[in-house]
Amino acid sequence: MFKNTKIGLRLALGFSLVIVFMMVLIIICMRQMKVDRDNLEHIVKEINVRVRLANKMIDNSRNVALSVRGLLMLKFSNQSAESLQKMRDEYTDKWRIFNQEMAEVEKLKIQECPICYQLFLNIQSYNR
Repeated sequence: MFKNTKIGLRLALGFSLVIVFMMVLIIICMRQMKVDRDNLEHIVKEINVRVRLANKMIDNSRNVALSVRGLLMLKFSNQSAESLQKMRDEYTDKWRIFNQEMAEVEKLKIQECPICYQLFLNIQSYNR
């Protein structure tokens, strides 16, 4: 049956089959690009924010520990009350910053990530 058709019709069928395959391929690629864009947006808007906040919290917890160490060193080296009060104020300020960052982390949707949420709960339990 296909042998009896005209050459023009055969060529038209062949090219239209190629065009249909290309259209299907384009549709599949467009859907995958949307999925990739959504994943990238999730990474940029949520995961990177979490990582940045976690790094800031690490820095601030180190600063709090250094403040405690400095406070103890000043206390046992018989420094003036002004020096001790200054160190206490620094300690309080750094602790306040750390707690603000904990509040920022709590605002994020960390419940979606069970590991992140468990780590957050562990940090909160040590914080109290």
